[in-house]
Amino acid sequence: MYDARGHFAEPHTGHTIGIGGLEVRRYVAGFTGGHFIAERPSFNLPVRVHTKGPKLRYGGLLFIEKEGFGPLLAAARIAERFDVAIASTKGMPTAAMCDLLHALDQHALKAYVVHDFDKSGFSIVHTLEEGARGSRGTGVVIDFGFRLEDIEGLEREQVQYKQRGDPSENLFENGATAAEVEVLVHDGGYRGYSGKRVELNAMTADQFVAWLERKLTEHGVTKVVPAEDVLARAYRRARYSQDLEAAVEKLMEEQDREEGDREAVAAPRSLARKVTQLLGKRRDLTWDEAVWELAKKGRGGGDSGTDRA
Repeated sequence: MYDARGHFAEPHTGHTIGIGGLEVRRYVAGFTGGHFIAERPSFNLPVRVHTKGPKLRYGGLLFIEKEGFGPLLAAARIAERFDVAIASTKGMPTAAMCDLLHALDQHALKAYVVHDFDKSGFSIVHTLEEGARGSRGTGVVIDFGFRLEDIEGLEREQVQYKQRGDPSENLFENGATAAEVEVLVHDGGYRGYSGKRVELNAMTADQFVAWLERKLTEHGVTKVVPAEDVLARAYRRARYSQDLEAAVEKLMEEQDREEGDREAVAAPRSLARKVTQLLGKRRDLTWDEAVWELAKKGRGGGDSGTDRA
């Protein structure tokens, strides 16, 4: 699994993907067939209320130091089951990430940070707490770990510090305990400052998901339930939409009985030519939007479908 490099965008649909192995495979596997078009479209109003941002939708931000955990989190449905947004950055958090966290803090959302047990991991937590250079500050940050208690039984890697000076002071400033500094700086067995570190992927997928779920549960991260008045409005919206869907379904059944087979509706002759002509006049249209316009015109009597040209 590698990070996507670059982006691909379809015209008209707004569908974009990252140019990565998994993204491309999923996109290709989901190609729409070129000839199948449902002539009797379904009529289903959206169940979910349209939202953008944290209001009514999610109650926290899960920040993961590493990219590449997206497919695993998606498979475990962490975002949906705990109503958390998920973010990651390459390297240290940017000013933009800190600005986003600051904005979410205005809505009383906390950030739950997952990181490697190493010097960089503690620096990432500290940056999110204090804000990166050029940012407007951050909000409430909860350090999920890895901390010393999280790495018991996991594989440890040797790390040797090449920079001058003892890194212990920086680790203490960024929240590490004396016991953690002992492992990170003095447990390496090399001359100078060397220790042991543990990466998140030292856990198996099942171990990581179980560990993360436990952390989220321990910190009271749960589903979002809006206030009573908001729920009441949503209930009335749901009833209205369901009544409308039932009425439309009844109308469609009546129309099907009256007209019989939909293929009995005659399409204009030389339809491809008509579509091409319309697209020549209005290049922003798609071919199916052009068909819609022609069908609308024919339904109104402007084109009876008997053109023999």
